[in-house]
Amino acid sequence: YYAGVTAAYLLVNKTIRRGYKSMPEHVNMMDKSMKHKVIVDHIGAENRQILADFLKTHNPDMWANASEALHQAFEDTK
Repeated sequence: YYAGVTAAYLLVNKTIRRGYKSMPEHVNMMDKSMKHKVIVDHIGAENRQILADFLKTHNPDMWANASEALHQAFEDTK
């Protein structure tokens, strides 16, 4: 099952094919995810929809067994 889901900001410069992220933010969000936290409210609606579709189709059994908090976090993306 999906225990936790979080997201961290990533800036991509396509012309030079380079990505930038805040390492402390990334590590803190990974830690929260591993502690079964669901934090996706800061993601834009379009990206949240893409993530929801991926989680639902990647492994339907994992989605079905995920917590109610995770389902509620993506409720508005139906």
